[in-house]
Amino acid sequence: GSIVWVIFKKHGRKQNKLSLFFITAVAECFQMIFILLIAKPFSAAVNLVQIIAIPMIVVNSLGMILFFSIFEDVFTNQDLLAAKKIRLALTIADECIPYIQKSSKTREDYSKMATIIQKYSNCNGVLFLTTDGTEVLNDTNLAMPKTVFDELKKKEMPYGFYRITDKKDKNYKYLKRYTIFMVPLTQGENAWAYLAIYFPKQIVSIQAEMDFITGLAKFFSTNYELAQVEKQKKLRQRAEYQALQSQINPHFLFNSLNTISFFCREKPERARELLLALSVYFRNTLEATDAYMIPLEK
Repeated sequence: GSIVWVIFKKHGRKQNKLSLFFITAVAECFQMIFILLIAKPFSAAVNLVQIIAIPMIVVNSLGMILFFSIFEDVFTNQDLLAAKKIRLALTIADECIPYIQKSSKTREDYSKMATIIQKYSNCNGVLFLTTDGTEVLNDTNLAMPKTVFDELKKKEMPYGFYRITDKKDKNYKYLKRYTIFMVPLTQGENAWAYLAIYFPKQIVSIQAEMDFITGLAKFFSTNYELAQVEKQKKLRQRAEYQALQSQINPHFLFNSLNTISFFCREKPERARELLLALSVYFRNTLEATDAYMIPLEK
């Protein structure tokens, strides 16, 4: 088997049913030769080979085809399940984008995202947790024991799953019905929250669920980072406008006072009106200090 694998890999060939039948038949023929070479007495070995050769070669070759077909079917189902989970993660993430991109999310935002995840994934519950695991950010009847949170957080993988099997575990009574998956939601290398999903204890494929929750977490993290970048861009633009305004105001004040000083000699009443207008302008300016934009009418 090892020799055949090396030959097929070297020549870039793929296994098919005909080649599998032929290879197994050749291997069975070698087995018959070994029987003739080793078994004593030789006449008895010949009689044995005459009886078993054809049935063993045919049945084992067909059996090998069946054996590999089962493996192919398992791998195909695994791939289909993984693809389904990825599509599911993208669907969920797409619906959660309006909430994940908010710079400051409320408890209601987290609750809506949890509802969307639970609706599509058919899980038992969803939790958004603070980075220390002490607070649940969304409305839910579930909770995350601190010991379980710490256990999941210690996992070296980018995700962790927790399944209680020991009845002596103090969390057994509460969590015996669940398999919990938890992943960090990150900005760069820093986590800003944790996402935990409660699935039934018996699930079809742990790997498929892991792929699902990690894909979902990556999408959430990426969109959160993009939202933060956009927020910083707007803040920088606002700071630039304020800096420009701080440069304009002294020039405006200087020119206005010079103009009013000339009116003071010839038209005092007009100068008084201008001073009042200037005070109104600066009062409005101070009131609008925190405003990025004001209406054109104002």
